[in-house]
Amino acid sequence: MYAGIVMSTTHTISNNPGITPYTVLGRKPTVDTSHSQKNLGLILLNRGARYLRNDTFERLQKYGWTEIISIESCRPSYDLEELSQRYPGLRFLVFQDQPKSIGEQINIAMRESLSTHAMVLWSYIQPLPMSSRFIQEIWESRAVCTAPVIRNTRGEVLPTICIPASFNNHMKPVYLTPSGENTCSLYPFDYLGIYNKKEFQALGGFALDIPNPYWQKMDFGLRSFLWGNAISLHQGFRVQAEEDFQPEDTTPDDDYLTFYLRNIAVEFDKDHGHVPLHAFWEFYRNSGSGIIQAVKQFQKARAWVKHHSFRFTGEARRLVELWEEEGFNGF
Repeated sequence: MYAGIVMSTTHTISNNPGITPYTVLGRKPTVDTSHSQKNLGLILLNRGARYLRNDTFERLQKYGWTEIISIESCRPSYDLEELSQRYPGLRFLVFQDQPKSIGEQINIAMRESLSTHAMVLWSYIQPLPMSSRFIQEIWESRAVCTAPVIRNTRGEVLPTICIPASFNNHMKPVYLTPSGENTCSLYPFDYLGIYNKKEFQALGGFALDIPNPYWQKMDFGLRSFLWGNAISLHQGFRVQAEEDFQPEDTTPDDDYLTFYLRNIAVEFDKDHGHVPLHAFWEFYRNSGSGIIQAVKQFQKARAWVKHHSFRFTGEARRLVELWEEEGFNGF
């Protein structure tokens, strides 16, 4: 499954139809992976125009990451090997084909990461200094992801806290600006955050069969809560955007239907979750699909929930009620 380890190439994935083939360029850093030694790596995503690599890596080096994994397009720059030698702990994750989703890129980078925790950033995001107290709280937290307070190019704090609210007997996301004490958010805005690798992998990471970025994040976040974990937002974690964010496409599509069946349609019974058969008719009426396609999608999602049934600790309806009553910290 894996190619041999050489100086410039660590792993090449092949013969796995579920994962986009990739190569890792650069030497593995020396990282203490014992449970007693917590460490923080960086996963760097790139969107849009090619960033100024030297300036970016020079700026990021001062934070003292245990490693940096930079995710590249399927048309990598010629200077990757030179850069990986210049900056200790820097490796490049190069996909041989176009990745299926951002979530897939993060899943693979987390798999390759040697750190216990990893911060996911875009190349145009500047992390601000973090206090030792905040870092200690990260080590003590079980949250699968701790999201930052984000300022835009004008210095304004963005409304990045997503909370669930009820609207006509349906769950509707509402967005708030962070203020006061630390709180929870339904999902990490634009994937930004510090991820706990152990908890992330225990949750299965981002769903590869939900490639739409918005519904992929919603699925990851809601699954985290329904399975007994959380997405927290911490006032001590702040980042500065150097470019404007693009609006998210929240249009319901096939990925929304999968998200709905695996999360919203789940009912919790004593010690497990399940999708009842009677949920099919509401799903079918709102799916816009033919009866045969709807049955297949319903059965597939229902089987997925059954496979993970004992991971559920609650249901979405109760989550909304608890959040509206007093905020939410877990079932």
